[in-house]
Amino acid sequence: MDDPLILTRTFGPDGLRGIGAQVSWLAPTPFFTEAVLGIMNGQGSTAFSFRNPGEPDNLGVDRFHGRATVDRTVSGPGDFLFVPRLHSSFDLTDQQTLVVGLSGAFGPNDTGYGEYTQVYGTDIYWKWKAPNAHAGFPFVSWQTEALYQRFEAAADPTAAPALPAETLKDWGFYSQMLWGFRERWVAGLRGDYVDGNPGADDANDVFRGRR
Repeated sequence: MDDPLILTRTFGPDGLRGIGAQVSWLAPTPFFTEAVLGIMNGQGSTAFSFRNPGEPDNLGVDRFHGRATVDRTVSGPGDFLFVPRLHSSFDLTDQQTLVVGLSGAFGPNDTGYGEYTQVYGTDIYWKWKAPNAHAGFPFVSWQTEALYQRFEAAADPTAAPALPAETLKDWGFYSQMLWGFRERWVAGLRGDYVDGNPGADDANDVFRGRR
């Protein structure tokens, strides 16, 4: 199954991953609640909306959102990518589980030396499995996730045409239902919606706009 539209727009085709560390804390609540903080280098194509050099244009200049990118090396805490998450799990019955979560990703991007990206997310997941389930089958699950991104894009007078400094805002969600009707066989149905505010380079970016 392909990735939801809002995830690929925010985190790229390879998802968000990189070299770093993660700490977690299990809250003393009557239900399972965990707080997690990941700290990553945040560089490369797998940090799509952060310190990603982008792709070369026809002159060999690396660009992202139309802007020529800069090489922002890690020189202090503000150059890292921070990825917090808080989630709770509830056993509704012996066969039903509900998980709700909040997440984010905050770090610099390579369109300039002072530009940053912020991502906010929320999600909910419900799963039912049969009392006599074998290897987790049969099951039914429902998942919905929503994301909002603020990308600070620097001005670039070298672009053609020149691009102004602007904040690109993207938002969207997906909702999907999966039915695992026999071992290793799953049928699914998903709906997606994604949109964003107008950007100066949208004519050259097929991934922005309403889908």
